[in-house]
Amino acid sequence: MEKMILLFDSGCKLCNSSIKFVTKGDPQQKIKQIALQSAEGQEILAAQPYLLEVNSIILIVNDKVFIESDAILQIAQHYPFLTNYWLLV
Repeated sequence: MEKMILLFDSGCKLCNSSIKFVTKGDPQQKIKQIALQSAEGQEILAAQPYLLEVNSIILIVNDKVFIESDAILQIAQHYPFLTNYWLLV
């Protein structure tokens, strides 16, 4: 099973609403969601120093890192309903 961690900027309204949307589509909670500003988020970022400057969505899947739109595309691949939703919007 894939280990998926979604880091997000808890101070960003768009990020927060996106996280709520992903949460609704992830009832089995396959994606662990962590705020960048949290102690756990800062610990993860410290292990990957090049990510310290990123203030957007970061997705880590089995130690592979996706940032911003790449992260969103990866989430959409795991949750096809999101792709269908975005096509309708």
